[in-house]
Amino acid sequence: MFKVKEKTVSDSDFGEVTLRKNPRCRRPSVKVSPNLKVTVTVPSLFSFRYALSLLDRYRERVKSFLEKQKKKNAAREPLPEIDIEKLRKEAKEFLPARLASIAGRYGFVYSGVSIKNNKSNWGSCSAKKHINLNLNLMRVPSPARDYVLVHELCHLRYMNHGPEFHSLLEKTLVDFYSSIEDEAYIESIAAIRSSAPSGAPVHRAMQLCLRRFPLR
Repeated sequence: MFKVKEKTVSDSDFGEVTLRKNPRCRRPSVKVSPNLKVTVTVPSLFSFRYALSLLDRYRERVKSFLEKQKKKNAAREPLPEIDIEKLRKEAKEFLPARLASIAGRYGFVYSGVSIKNNKSNWGSCSAKKHINLNLNLMRVPSPARDYVLVHELCHLRYMNHGPEFHSLLEKTLVDFYSSIEDEAYIESIAAIRSSAPSGAPVHRAMQLCLRRFPLR
């Protein structure tokens, strides 16, 4: 059974840092999230002490990434203020049904779905095939919201971000978007793709769209 182990440490430069031991991790990495959180991920056979040494080794590079991320955040569009409980109710009424509809169409089977007010990601899929969705998905363009749902469903078959996962994701997105007949939705897809680099795959365009709406 795959089990991710985590430990949170306090760092003088980065505040709270998450150390993660992931059995699916093939190579150690240090990442800075859009909400400026630093995460060090290593294969499960590595120690947390090694993860800390990795952070020290790349400290200056991580500082540079943080500064770049801060500048990106400053240029993004903040999500409008709204009553969270009202948004949660709206999300619970819409997202599970939407997820079930897409899953049924493409033969995905999951064990359950939860709606959360998560500040670190738009969605996730556990090894037990349970999908978590962020209630703030109700506040982004519809194609980007559906992208997250398709993304997490594809993780039911590939619990990684490798070539096979991205191939399935892109194929499913292209098919799904091509089936949409609503004019406003189609126009939204076109606007999102036009703002992405020329030739960028559909999933990349949607990722870039979501980056305009930082979770805080």
